[in-house]
Amino acid sequence: MIREIAENETALDFLNETVTFMGYQISIAHYLFYPCLLPTGKFPDEVFEHVKESIDAAAYGIRRIATDFIDREEYNAYKHGLRLIPASSKLQFADPDTMKIQLEWDISQSMSYYVKTKKPGDIRIETKLFDSERDYRMTLFCSNLIYNLVYYRQVMFYKPDDPKAQLAIHFFEKEAIDECNKVNVPIQDLVFSYEQG
Repeated sequence: MIREIAENETALDFLNETVTFMGYQISIAHYLFYPCLLPTGKFPDEVFEHVKESIDAAAYGIRRIATDFIDREEYNAYKHGLRLIPASSKLQFADPDTMKIQLEWDISQSMSYYVKTKKPGDIRIETKLFDSERDYRMTLFCSNLIYNLVYYRQVMFYKPDDPKAQLAIHFFEKEAIDECNKVNVPIQDLVFSYEQG
């Protein structure tokens, strides 16, 4: 399912299908993320325009998250004890004649692990560089998705006693999700392979 969401742009189209909830026709995504915002006439029309844009942005963000989640090799490395310690700390390319360093990257904030190969005797090592800024922002985005799923239902079940109580509404934006997804490290994943001939 995660791979389908990551690779098929139409995999989340079911979110646009409608359901009847408390007598109102709303999309499945609206029901999931904003169940207490119903077209009862209490909210201005622009709120529902923001809801629609926010739902589109949330689906866009879910696809971005899915592309991260389909890579299970890192998880399997832990599961099968294939993690390498210590990880490499530096990657350098040198001129073979002079041995003068031409390119150099700091990869001390990385993790290397063996990846199971199909042929016995073949070796493959992957090194993932940590991008803590991106990881933090994407985690925050995921937390906000979960918050929307839970918080608005709590509001519905535990209505405030004060009829003038106000409700904070959290909206998602594609631009903000792109900012969350931005890569902040100069070099990305490295793969070293050895195949027996």
